[in-house]
Amino acid sequence: MDKVKFDDIAALIRDGKIYYDFASAPLVDHEKARLFPNPAIADLFFRTIPDAESPVVKKETGEILSWDGNCFQIMNVGLTQVTLLSADKTAIPLDNDNFNSLVKQGAIVGLNVKTDSQIMLKIQEKLASANPKDIEMMLKRIKIFNGEIKASRSTRRSLNALYRKGEIEFGNGNIGFLTHSARGNRSHRLDIEDYEMMDKVIKGEYENIIRKGKMVAYGALEKLYEEKKRRCPSFSTFCDYINRKLTVHEQTETREGTSAGYQVSDFTYYLDAGTPRHGDYPWQYAHIDHTELDIFLVHKRTKKVLGRVWLSLLLDANSRVVLAVYLSFSPPSYRSCMMLLRECVRRHGRLPTNIIVDGGKEFHGLYFELLLALYQCNKKERPGKRPRFGSVVERVFETTNTQLVNTLIGNTQPTKNVRQMTKATDPRRNAKYSFGEFYKLACAYFYETYNFSFR
Repeated sequence: MDKVKFDDIAALIRDGKIYYDFASAPLVDHEKARLFPNPAIADLFFRTIPDAESPVVKKETGEILSWDGNCFQIMNVGLTQVTLLSADKTAIPLDNDNFNSLVKQGAIVGLNVKTDSQIMLKIQEKLASANPKDIEMMLKRIKIFNGEIKASRSTRRSLNALYRKGEIEFGNGNIGFLTHSARGNRSHRLDIEDYEMMDKVIKGEYENIIRKGKMVAYGALEKLYEEKKRRCPSFSTFCDYINRKLTVHEQTETREGTSAGYQVSDFTYYLDAGTPRHGDYPWQYAHIDHTELDIFLVHKRTKKVLGRVWLSLLLDANSRVVLAVYLSFSPPSYRSCMMLLRECVRRHGRLPTNIIVDGGKEFHGLYFELLLALYQCNKKERPGKRPRFGSVVERVFETTNTQLVNTLIGNTQPTKNVRQMTKATDPRRNAKYSFGEFYKLACAYFYETYNFSFR
């Protein structure tokens, strides 16, 4: 690297146009020094590329190890031997002397899956070979595993086994839920009349305050089938249909009343100015929402009016701090959501544990849900037709219009009374802010002025 190039690179680093981690290696070390477009790319690189030295082996229960390219988990640490658990649930006992010898030789190394390139490559290959149905099934299994969808005990046991296998093999339990689509005859075995008869019995015998058991309701179903001279479905089929038809909340509410149903209802993600901040800690819950701002923006050079801009926010529900801001002329889509999460990672290096959204189509895209699943971020949906449940974000939008947008030239306040608007007050004629200028103002407002009030 000659002096001219070195000075140019140093100037780019100083101006923030490229990023360099000075703690990684001296800048003059041509072999080890690496430059990146931004800190997020650098963090991703150092997480996916292993260091020259193998990680230290921790002789603790639950520690994940790599032995000859295969992943193992320490199941038990005894006085005389260490028991390893393979991905196929095979227990392998090793004497302490043999285990320590393999560690010294480097045959067994500590495995941090997030920093192992081979594991990352396996994850990428697994995702590349999956079709949309496989991904949809993976997302459904995640919801069942998190308790959002009711399922049988055997299903939950199977999902627990898949989750543990994913943790051992990939370091991410959610990846274990990604399997190939089931083969064979998946068509329904019952016809429409069978479902209609079961619906009639469930509504008349099961969904009431008498609280009859499923076996009693099934007896009524058998009697109905005898009258029709048809073959009755099995009791397990009848129970599975009830569980698929009714959630735990619906079953409890129809049989035990609204008070009992409230105890098992989903958590409602509602906040207003007087509601205590929910969540035990920051980053536990975060809201995402969009709004079209009341201001016209113009082209930087031609000064032609481009229209109004959409604002997307990611807001922490506990601290009420704005985590990320994204602006776009395009209506909200899954791209807006993913760019918002990308900005959050770029600024903070992490994602929230739970993200709360409304019923918008942009929040139900396959790629958006897959991104959340890969990083083990849970998506929670606010109740439909209840706008107050998203008031925490709506209040921020109103505050933004009051404190920022309405103080700038080109805002749309005059258009609210069109009869009194003149050419002199027309916001399209007065608009002067370009997209870049307004983006800087918005970032300064949210990240400095607005967030400062919560410190």
